[in-house]
Amino acid sequence: MDEFWQFGQSKYLGDGFFDTIWPAKAVGYAVFYKPAHWLGWDAPSSLLLGRLQTALLAFGTLGLLFAIARALGQTRLQALLVIVLVLSFSTFIERIFRTRSEPLALFFATAALYWVVSRDTERRKTILIAGCLSGLSFLATQKAVYFNFSLGLGLGVAALSRGGLIAALHQGAILIAGWGIPVLVYCFVFGGWEAHTIFASLFKGPVEVATNGHSYYAGLETFYVQTVGRNLIPYLLAAFGLAISAYKWRTLIPAQKIALISTSVMIVLIARHNQPWPYVFIMVIPFLTLWAPATLDIMKGHKTGTKLIYMLWAVAILVSFIRNVSYIENDNRAGLEIMRQAESLLDPGETYFDGIGMLSNFRESQRRWLDARQVHIANSDGERSDVMTKLRAAPPHLIIDSYRTQNLSDLLRPLLEHSYVRISPNIQVPGARISNAREVTFNVPLEQEFGLFDKTGKPVQTTLLVEGRPVRVPFLLKPGPIRLRLDEGADWPLFLLPGHKTYSNLHLEMVPVPIFEGVYTF
Repeated sequence: MDEFWQFGQSKYLGDGFFDTIWPAKAVGYAVFYKPAHWLGWDAPSSLLLGRLQTALLAFGTLGLLFAIARALGQTRLQALLVIVLVLSFSTFIERIFRTRSEPLALFFATAALYWVVSRDTERRKTILIAGCLSGLSFLATQKAVYFNFSLGLGLGVAALSRGGLIAALHQGAILIAGWGIPVLVYCFVFGGWEAHTIFASLFKGPVEVATNGHSYYAGLETFYVQTVGRNLIPYLLAAFGLAISAYKWRTLIPAQKIALISTSVMIVLIARHNQPWPYVFIMVIPFLTLWAPATLDIMKGHKTGTKLIYMLWAVAILVSFIRNVSYIENDNRAGLEIMRQAESLLDPGETYFDGIGMLSNFRESQRRWLDARQVHIANSDGERSDVMTKLRAAPPHLIIDSYRTQNLSDLLRPLLEHSYVRISPNIQVPGARISNAREVTFNVPLEQEFGLFDKTGKPVQTTLLVEGRPVRVPFLLKPGPIRLRLDEGADWPLFLLPGHKTYSNLHLEMVPVPIFEGVYTF
């Protein structure tokens, strides 16, 4: 679900400045996914291109991870095993290819660590460029502050061990300066003369989420159990390798010490994150696996022990890959089909509402992310809520139903029951369903031309009584309540729907069906 919203935000770039996208969120991911919007010919193709972009990004991250392992003194085989082990994590393989902000942030964070461990950290240029890469990571998602802090702490400890406190403070200042370059550019691009507002929002928004966001959810701690339980052997190999490396601290080279501290701090920060959604774990898994090859040397000189360790690696990788290959089947086909159907019912310039942002080339009637927090606020405020106020002020031309809108079903029902008609299990459009010769009330939400259609979607040419006067369809209706009736003898049911569109096989199901089942199964 998240992949629709974050990918779709790119369509608002270029509208104006910071107020066109979430002011409280860094939107570097929206810039990244803009090419997919340009190249896609419809919403599903754009999303698939976005997934391809993310896949290429993931391969870039894995390449950088291989280079980091080599820079830390590992052999080619050991570095390759790091990559293989990363891909054996079900949590990683499922999330790293999704159109979200975290894969982009992870790429820049990995690039920053690679730059640091592969070059002389006593050079200002090295630290400055690492800071710039860290800043780009932060602009993808503010959760990347975990990367920024952990890398800065690693560099600081290394500088302390070499040149004392002054050297550490000097490197810290350069790192922050490098971090600030892309952040300031971002603030001026999106804010213009209001750049200071953007800068403040980059911190105020995440602080609000970090302190209160978890309170709207229950049972989030189960994600820790889930990711460890499903990837127990890979986690054990990585954790054991990290412990072995920490034990050998005095013999580590400076690059290894920086990476070790950075990884350790990331583990603590992720473990303390109050919303441990599965995609959060991909921010630490690659760095954690860097240390797994250390387990291969622990039994050096002991043939039985060495064989046992290698067998453990083989089992971990083989079992994981057998399970993870089934992930290919999770293509969200039902969601893509809903996108195609909804898109065919919208004309350029028309809007829709779903609280998810499924259509990347059509605008929502209100940019509303219906997470647990928004649902709670809307249900608490009732008819006075911002959701309902904006729905009445700007009724959508189409509504896509999912579990997100169903969370507001009681609140939405009075507004929709006389204004919209369900033409498929998950799609509603302005209109009325006429089941017999009795009079029905249609509260027209939008000025449109309406026509009559039978249950197969074919136009019906007949006379409709509107407020007691006969009218030939199609005809124009203006917003407001009207009374409709058809004479006896019609082939019920008939649908009064926007008349200039094409419908096929209208369904009579009145309950939405799940469209996101089987998408996240690991």
